[in-house]
Amino acid sequence: MTKSSKNNIGMGSAAEKRLRQLLANILLPATRSFFKKAGLKTNDNLLSEISKGWLIGQANLTGKILELDEMTSKDLAPSDFQFCFGRFMLSSVADPQNSLKEVFERLGPSGKILLEEWGQGSLNSFPYSFAFNRFLELNKKWRNANGLQHIASWNNLLHQAGFVKISIQHVPAVFLEGRNKQVASLTFESIIDGLVKAKLADPMELHALLEELKSFEQKKHTLISLPGIYQIWASRP
Repeated sequence: MTKSSKNNIGMGSAAEKRLRQLLANILLPATRSFFKKAGLKTNDNLLSEISKGWLIGQANLTGKILELDEMTSKDLAPSDFQFCFGRFMLSSVADPQNSLKEVFERLGPSGKILLEEWGQGSLNSFPYSFAFNRFLELNKKWRNANGLQHIASWNNLLHQAGFVKISIQHVPAVFLEGRNKQVASLTFESIIDGLVKAKLADPMELHALLEELKSFEQKKHTLISLPGIYQIWASRP
């Protein structure tokens, strides 16, 4: 996506950055395994929707990395890049179909797109938490209001963009202790502004729920289970 074409769904930027960093650290072993399974070698050239600093420093990639936001009109022709990686790319832009088509045009023949996306499945907490369950309800409303894509549509979106040989695998997310349980509260914090602007909830209620959710996460022996991450890869013909 060029800067002119990228159109992020309105999320709280500070909370979203902390959420993305937390998830990047949690997912690091799974992401490295994903790259290997999809055939990405450390010295391959890569287009990326995320920071190339993380890919170099944490994923240990040594090839040429070009962030999609850095691309300009002169980069429109198919390049020698054989891979493109995006994390939450389909769920953070207003027009994921257009974004996939742009990636398709920039990859070389037989090039692959690699995606990590939030799942849509069972979310639970133990013991029962009113704040957590209210967060789930509001998060669903926010996703529906913004037309965010469900996994069932990703396969179709990739096919429509021209990709073939589509594969999907799932990385579960169950947190018992530590800062990893903050995934729920950071996700909630990142959508609060959007919920208020869409008039889906009262601001006072949202901030009270956020504090209650943070308190629940900090308690020992509580469990939070999220849908996990789907890793998707597909090829150009």
